[in-house]
Amino acid sequence: MYEAAFTLVGVKVLFINEYHLKEADYQADWYPADWDEPIKVATKMTKRKPNGTLERSGLFVRIGGQAGGVFDRFEPILRTAGARFLWREGGKLKTDINSEAGLRAVQLYLDIVYKYKIYEPGFPRDATAFAREQVAMLLPRETDYIGYSM
Repeated sequence: MYEAAFTLVGVKVLFINEYHLKEADYQADWYPADWDEPIKVATKMTKRKPNGTLERSGLFVRIGGQAGGVFDRFEPILRTAGARFLWREGGKLKTDINSEAGLRAVQLYLDIVYKYKIYEPGFPRDATAFAREQVAMLLPRETDYIGYSM
């Protein structure tokens, strides 16, 4: 397993299955410089059965469940786009969600599912799917705990 650090309120990582990375013709020490690179790699690592159903997702993004869980996966994309979620300035709360950077981050999140078809609703998810090699890259929920069941 390989991990690449992303910064936000705490430390986040992108977990990458290095066997899937090698299948996509990338070296085990590959490190993404921006979000275009992981999308390109995730597209190569995504596998479909002959009937078109998803067999392996190149990148898991949470698209359902509690808002906090969805946002936890979205926040690294938001922050690496150059946006901040919430801060206080002059006694008022501010957000970059509706900024150009925030809208780019939302679009990328949606594109992962609907344009690039790297992940889809109902497919196995989270650390369990990563451990079972059904997901090639994973933005974990928490930095101090990643649990799965076989």
